[in-house]
Amino acid sequence: MTLDQVDSRLKGAIFACKELILKGKFYGRRCFVTTQLSTIFEGAICAFFLVKTKARQFMWAFVANIAGLAGILGISVTNFLTDSLKSWIAVAAFVGVCAYLICQIFIISKKVLSQTHPSGFLPLSSIAKYVTSDGKNLEFETLRHLQIKRPFLRHIDHAFHWTGSKEPKVSSEIQIVQPVKRSQNTTASSVKMIFPRTRIYNDVEVVHIKMLIDDSDEKSETYLSMRVQAPICLISFQVDLLHVTQRYHGESAKFTRSLIENGSAAVIEDIKIIQFSASTKSFFHMVTNPEPGYEYKLWWPRPMLTNGKAAGKRQGVKVQSP
Repeated sequence: MTLDQVDSRLKGAIFACKELILKGKFYGRRCFVTTQLSTIFEGAICAFFLVKTKARQFMWAFVANIAGLAGILGISVTNFLTDSLKSWIAVAAFVGVCAYLICQIFIISKKVLSQTHPSGFLPLSSIAKYVTSDGKNLEFETLRHLQIKRPFLRHIDHAFHWTGSKEPKVSSEIQIVQPVKRSQNTTASSVKMIFPRTRIYNDVEVVHIKMLIDDSDEKSETYLSMRVQAPICLISFQVDLLHVTQRYHGESAKFTRSLIENGSAAVIEDIKIIQFSASTKSFFHMVTNPEPGYEYKLWWPRPMLTNGKAAGKRQGVKVQSP
C-alpha cells in the first residue's frame, strides 16, 4: 500500500466519522452505522501505518544526518572510549567471529559426514564367533572395529536377529550395555552400546558384544549372517561345535550371499563349501573386502541328537550390518 492510498483512505475515514455524527441519529439504521464504523476502523489502521512509516523514515533520516555531521567533524564513537575498553571490545568481536566460524564449520561438517556415513562410523572389520559345548547352551561373540566419522560419538545401536524363543543375555567387556529392545512380531532386536568415553572424528573403537543364549528347545536356525552395507576390510565367521562326535566330522557348511535390497525375494548365491575341521571341531571362513550390498551367511547342519534324530529347525544369529 502506497502513501497516497493511505492518505486517501484516511480522508475517507474522517468523512465517515462526520457522516456518522451528523446523520446517524436521524437515519437510525443499523446498516448505515455498521458501514460507517467499518470505514472508520479501516482508516484507523491506515493512520497507524502512515504514522509508523513516517516515524521510521524520520528516524533513519535523523540517524543519517547525525552520522554525516559526525563524519564531517571527525567525531567517532571510539573518541568516547578508553584504550582499555577499546581493547576489550576488539577482543570480544574477534572471539565472537571465531565462535561463529567454528559453529558454522561444525554444522557443515556434521551435515556432510551424516550424508556420507549415516551410521556415524566407517566399519573396518567384523568378527562373529559361535560356541556351544552341548548344543543347547550357546555363546555368541562379536568384535567390530569401527572408525568414527562424526565430530563426536558417544554410542552406537547394535542390531541383531535371533530366531530362538528365549531372549539372549547381552554383555560386553568394553562398552556399557543398555537393555535389549525387540520389535514386536519380528526377530529384530537392538541394543545400545555406550562407549567408555566420547569418541571424536577418526578415533578407532572396538565394540565387543557377548550373548549367552538358552536354546534347549532347539527352535532356532543354524546359520550366522552379516549384512555388508558399506565397504569393509574383513568379515569372518567361526562356529565351534565342541560336543559333536566323529560321526559329524565329515559334514560341511555352505557360505552364501544374497542382495539386501531384494529382501526375502533375493536369490541365494552359493559361494563356497566349508569343510568341518575335526581337529578344532569348528567351521571357519573369512572374507576380505566383501562386496557391499549383500547379506553373507554361513549355514551348517545341526548335529544329531543322542537318540539319532536331527532337530527340525536351525539355529540362527544375524549380526548387524558392518
